[in-house]
Amino acid sequence: MKAPRWTHSLKWRIVASYSLILILGGVSTSIIGIRVTGQALLQQAHQQVDHGLSAARAIYLNRLDELRLCVELLATSRRVSGSLTGNEPASAREYVRNMQKARHLDFLSIADSAGRVGFRTTGTNVNGDSVVDLAPIARALSGESAASTELVPRALLQAENPDLVARLGLELAESPATGSQTQKGLEAGLVLLAAAPVKDSEGRVVAVLYTGELLNEIDTDAVSVEAHGIVNKIKKTLFPGLRFQDRQVGAATIFQDDVRITTSVLTAEGRRALGTRVSRDVYQSVIVAGQIWRDRAYAVNDWYITAYEPITNLDGRRIGILGVGLLQRPYMAVRDNVTVAFAAIALLCFALIVVVTYFLTRSLVRPLEDMVVVSREITAGNLDHRVQEVAGHSELAVLSRSLNAMLDRIHDMNTQIGQWAKMLEQKVKERTEQLTKTQAAMDRQQRLASLGQLAAGVAHEINNPLGGILTFASLVQEELTDDSPIREDVDEIVRQADRCRKIVQELLEFSRQREARMAPHGINEILARTLAMLEKQASFHDINIVREIDPDDPIAVVDESQLQQVFMNIILNAKDSMNERGNLAVTTGHDTANQEVFIRITDNGSGIPENIREAIFDPFFTTKDPGKGTGLGLAVVVRIIEAHGGRLEVDSEIGQGSIFTVVLPMTAKRPNDGERPSRL
Repeated sequence: MKAPRWTHSLKWRIVASYSLILILGGVSTSIIGIRVTGQALLQQAHQQVDHGLSAARAIYLNRLDELRLCVELLATSRRVSGSLTGNEPASAREYVRNMQKARHLDFLSIADSAGRVGFRTTGTNVNGDSVVDLAPIARALSGESAASTELVPRALLQAENPDLVARLGLELAESPATGSQTQKGLEAGLVLLAAAPVKDSEGRVVAVLYTGELLNEIDTDAVSVEAHGIVNKIKKTLFPGLRFQDRQVGAATIFQDDVRITTSVLTAEGRRALGTRVSRDVYQSVIVAGQIWRDRAYAVNDWYITAYEPITNLDGRRIGILGVGLLQRPYMAVRDNVTVAFAAIALLCFALIVVVTYFLTRSLVRPLEDMVVVSREITAGNLDHRVQEVAGHSELAVLSRSLNAMLDRIHDMNTQIGQWAKMLEQKVKERTEQLTKTQAAMDRQQRLASLGQLAAGVAHEINNPLGGILTFASLVQEELTDDSPIREDVDEIVRQADRCRKIVQELLEFSRQREARMAPHGINEILARTLAMLEKQASFHDINIVREIDPDDPIAVVDESQLQQVFMNIILNAKDSMNERGNLAVTTGHDTANQEVFIRITDNGSGIPENIREAIFDPFFTTKDPGKGTGLGLAVVVRIIEAHGGRLEVDSEIGQGSIFTVVLPMTAKRPNDGERPSRL
């Protein structure tokens, strides 16, 4: 049979040739484009899941830190440490019970220094049992706070809070794919456990305060029950409102061994999939091998793009899994849409080749080539490339704009995740610095209060016998002649007794808490009167005092006599540092923005070594020779300044001198005495 004559025409051959080329090229290009685009979509999904796992880990660890900080603050508070070390446990127990209710903790208990429980806030009568086997509590008994995820036995949970035991009664699913076939029920709970030591004034551990949050949940018939706080927070943070065909796109789960104990994954009936198990491959990779799983996995009733990592206890043993995932079907739907789009483009090109020229065909293929290049760049991890958008409303134009929009969104998401990470790091840093400063201030206040009480007691005890010694020694001194052989010894007794009397007076002054007489005063005037008293002393004859006084005469509400004592102690210390010879600069000024008055006293003395710069404010600490100082001057200065709501700043360099800056709150009110305070 002969072929029709029209088949031999050049037109048919050109059409047939170009049609064949278009078919082959279109099919091959479509396959490559579909594969590259599909891989790019899945790779992006994996990257999003990886970021989600990092954020989930941060949320999980942040909750552990919250529990640790909670018990640390309770253990170091006066209400707890003071009551326990002072043998007044009733006050501490009531305070701890109130804190447990206020913070909605699953349990909050106190154990003694041997690890035996002495008090449980949940009201159970079980006491005296040992909890030293729990690693965070054991570490707290050694003097160090600790927080970790631990497996707590059923019996201990029963003792801590009987309501928690019911949450271990999950009906565990059986499946050939599970990692552990022998486990039929849960005999322990996965608990966020934190413990902190309670120490006495000598640093010895007298008790341990510990708290916990049970992660296990019980299955219910209610389909709208929210997951545990941590899982729910992870889901809302990472996948807010993401749904596909009325299904949640994102999911978060916490496993105890291989059992889902809290999850946002739902079954076909709409209930949370509690009691179901992780797949064998994930279990072997995460729990057995201790690796992070990054791949798709079948969860309950569908495929997810997942990331899992092990949860370890304080001893490093893997006891659970933290996982996040994205439903795979939305990405497959996008891939199918891309496949349809590529197929439509190929068919369109095939139809147009019959009526259009080679150049138009080439112009239609060029955008596809551009997309392939960009897709390969995406696969290689380079997200900065963009497709040159095609004008109009064709499939190529829509696809190019959609691809660029997708890349822009990926870039924005990466930027936003980076900003979140920086914000979280900054918040943690600020909170840590704030807690450090607060703890340091509390320690110094407690130290000063304790030393003040001790000083008052010692001073009162030795004051009367010391007065008797001085009186009788003075009487003996009056009876002796100048040439008496014991005259010098008696004189020395009188001098030393008088020196002891002055030290006792300083101790009493340090411990005395008199009510301050606060009134608005000009700082320049108080400083002028202080300098006038000191300049007349012989020890200041070789000291050049340079005054740099604020002409606006800043006003502050202060106790004039106490502030004079502050200036006098600082200036006398500067005089001793310069060995009564050198330059002393006194500067006053104010900061309108912060409403503060400052008084800066600068000397060119020997300076303060950095290793003792914090200790100079401790009572009885002094670098002067014996007999020349008691070490109470700067301690009194700090107490007075802090009582005025101010602060003392110190800057010093060895061999160059020291700068003491007193900062006080400023007021615009003038003294009501009929005239302006005098200026220097």
